[in-house]
Amino acid sequence: MLINLEGVDGAGKSTQIAFLASTFKDAIITKEPGATPLGEQIRKIILGGNLNISHQAEMFLFLADRAEHYEKIIKPNRDKIVFCDRSFVSGIAYAMTNLGLNLDEISRENLNTNLSASIKNPNANLVVNKTDKNVNPHNKTTVNLDFNQVQIWQKFQMLINLNKIALQNDFNAKFIFLKIDEASLISRLKMRTKEQNIKADTIEKRGISYLLKVQKNIENVIEILGLNALKIDANLDKNEILNQIKEFIK
Repeated sequence: MLINLEGVDGAGKSTQIAFLASTFKDAIITKEPGATPLGEQIRKIILGGNLNISHQAEMFLFLADRAEHYEKIIKPNRDKIVFCDRSFVSGIAYAMTNLGLNLDEISRENLNTNLSASIKNPNANLVVNKTDKNVNPHNKTTVNLDFNQVQIWQKFQMLINLNKIALQNDFNAKFIFLKIDEASLISRLKMRTKEQNIKADTIEKRGISYLLKVQKNIENVIEILGLNALKIDANLDKNEILNQIKEFIK
């Protein structure tokens, strides 16, 4: 079983990963990016900030890490319990935020069907035109969108398709989403810097507003794709959060 923990920096993913590692002694503990030798180098490039890479390059580096991570760690351990710090959900959320696109404009109210079909069926297509004759009608999920939403939707579909390649069409997982409010996020990031002497990485330096937009996109990706997920208030007691996770993954 693969369980992905999602949330922005400061939401408490690392704390819960450590608790889970102590609870599930035989579990595989991993992360994105940086869990493979290639991933370590990619992590340094993305988070180090020395190269000042473009958002497009950043997106493809995350995808390269994900593809290597899946092939070397997730795929060989599909018969085990695997806890992963971040997943394709974060990848899509960060990419959408970097593109200046807000998934708030695409909600379930715009949809005729549950979009989980788009990741469960490798041949599925998300189309915005019911009369599109190039799409197999048995494999299409139709959505009703205005022009601006179409632009957002096309980028979203592109990112899903890229992740299908990276993950070899394997999206079978449970998701834990730790959601944090703005005041708590500011407080925790300041504490990490001052008390724990952890320097802000390239992504954290983009600011609180940026991280909150990413968080909202994480939430929307989970909702739009109909993923098997548990949303938890990151301000709850750490042990209460752990108990909720353990109950969810039974």
